[in-house]
This record gives sequence, structure tokens and C-alpha cells, in this order.
Amino acid sequence: MTHVRAAATVAQWVEVHRLAVAGREPAIARHVGDRVARVWLRTSRFADVEALAIATLTLSPDAGAFYHRG
Repeated sequence: MTHVRAAATVAQWVEVHRLAVAGREPAIARHVGDRVARVWLRTSRFADVEALAIATLTLSPDAGAFYHRG
């Protein structure tokens, strides 16, 4: 049950990030993107992390997003 709950939480954070990018809210996108990227990096979802970072970088430069791109 814990993994299902965690997966739902990550999915919700991904949706928040998507909405932040669509709404042109760089501070929210940076914060949420960092949280999601850290979870995904632990599970080797490198392509997803790169896509997330690129979406964040469409709003403004961000050191964390550059770091997550590798």
C-alpha cells in the first residue's frame, strides 16, 4: 500500500509541475521539478528527468535543472 500511495504522490507532483510550466510559474516548476527529479533519479528514470529539466528550463535558467540534465 505504501508504494501505491508514493506513486500517486509522484504522479500528483508531476501534474503540478506540468501546470506550473503551462502557467509560466518558474518558482513552482523549479521546486516541484527538483522533488520529482530526485525521486526519479533513484529509480534510474534518466530520460524522464531530462524531459522534466528541459521543461523547467523553458521558463528561466535554473542551476538545479541544469544539474539534473547532467
